[in-house]
This record gives sequence, C-alpha cells and structure tokens, in this order.
Amino acid sequence: MLTLGTLLLGLTFVACAVGQTKIAFTSVPAIAVAGESYNITWGGGDGSPVTVTLREGDPDDLKTVTTLADGVTDEFFLWDVSESLAAASDYALQITQGQDDINYSGLFSSTGGSSTPRNSSTSATTTTAAVVAGNSTSSATDVGTYASAGTGTALPRNTTFR
Repeated sequence: MLTLGTLLLGLTFVACAVGQTKIAFTSVPAIAVAGESYNITWGGGDGSPVTVTLREGDPDDLKTVTTLADGVTDEFFLWDVSESLAAASDYALQITQGQDDINYSGLFSSTGGSSTPRNSSTSATTTTAAVVAGNSTSSATDVGTYASAGTGTALPRNTTFR
C-alpha cells in the first residue's frame, strides 16, 4: 500500500516532468498556399511569450525569411501567408521561447506565390499527420511523437536543424 508521502513524491515528479516539456509545434501546414491563412499551434514550454520565425533552405543551414509572430502568449497564431512567398519545398518554422528553448517544425512546401519556384518538388503528403481538407493543415496526432515534415517524411517532434 502506498503511503501519503510516497504518493505526494510521485505526483511531484510528474509535475516537474510536465513543467519541463520542451516547446514544440502541434499543427503546421503541409503545404502553405500563398494568400491562405493557417492556424499554427504549439504545446509545452513554460508559458512565457514565444517568437515564430519562417526559415528556409538546407536543414543543416536554415536561413531566416521573416519573423511571423513575436511576443505571443497564446499557444497559437493565425499565419496569413504572403502572396510574395516563393514556391519551394524547403521551408520550416522555428519557435523560440526565452533564450534556450528553440524548436523547429519539419520541412514543408509553399505554392501559389508570385515568385518562380526555386525547387521543382512542391507536392507534399503526410504519413504521420492528418490533413484537414480545405486548409491543407497537418496536425500531429500525438504531440509527443511526430511533427509533419510536409514531404511525407516523419521527423521526431524535437528535431533540431543546425
């Protein structure tokens, strides 16, 4: 039989583990269509404001395109994709909370922008996430397992690109 002290100690460990969950995206677009809007969501972290940045390029050398949201205290924001966003298949979102908690989405594609595609591969499917019809938004079904890579590749949720 568990004593009250053992039970409280166990609950304390669970609370500490939950409080130390790394921030991660829970919903990102599989394909971002220029002129459309997407609800970007995340979970984990410590509840302090976050910054969401659009990045592009080689996963080992992502370049910053623009800051999409800064100082967000909710666990979501509405991304209105610019008509001028170039069509490509090498975009990722970065989420930053504080100075030490940084995480990335998987790579995703963009289409419909006014610029010429930089990469001929713009089709995308998701294997570990559901695609919501009419919004092309993928949602990780298990927050702690996978985020959509937008290209049919499953990436662990806490993938860090350098």
